[in-house]
Amino acid sequence: MLSEFIVENDLGKVEVKKNFKEVIELKYLPKGTLLHEKGKPLVKNFFILKGIARCFMYKDGKEITTYFATDNSPIVAIDVIENDNKVSMLTIELLDDSIVAEIQFHKIRDIIFSDLNYSIKYCYYLDNEYRKLAMNQITNRFTTAKERYMKFCKENPEILRKVKLSHIASYLDISLETLSRIRTEQKPRRLKQFQEMLIKK
Repeated sequence: MLSEFIVENDLGKVEVKKNFKEVIELKYLPKGTLLHEKGKPLVKNFFILKGIARCFMYKDGKEITTYFATDNSPIVAIDVIENDNKVSMLTIELLDDSIVAEIQFHKIRDIIFSDLNYSIKYCYYLDNEYRKLAMNQITNRFTTAKERYMKFCKENPEILRKVKLSHIASYLDISLETLSRIRTEQKPRRLKQFQEMLIKK
């Protein structure tokens, strides 16, 4: 949906279309930046044009990752996604140097709801975000730790290479010790696959 508002210029850099510069601001931010902190009103939505981010919350003093976003993906505090200016219990953190589009909630909604095409795309976007959250909860509840990790590896190789194992473990709802054991068990299999690949060449 953000492609409706952002273009790539002749130099290959992204920029906001003229009509939307008061609504969307592009920022180049370093790893570790908190886009939003828990306990504060959420007045913006964020889109990761390049980089990696996560949403997380605290439970019993521990960080629990609820969501990851990579290149060309939204990152939202799902608990207040439809209620701007409401206090969120989630924190949004950049896990890599990133290019981020910051979107003013109330201004972008004025544009969205004034155009049927934008409204349809926005509804699809919300539905997709809720579906991903629901599927993650289902996966964590009805599959084994190993199955969850293998599925994550297949679907998120970029995150796997750049994100702390503790973040991945909490996202998959398994202990760091269990994740380390699973990774150790997988090493001989990955080595065998690599050797077979070399033989075929």
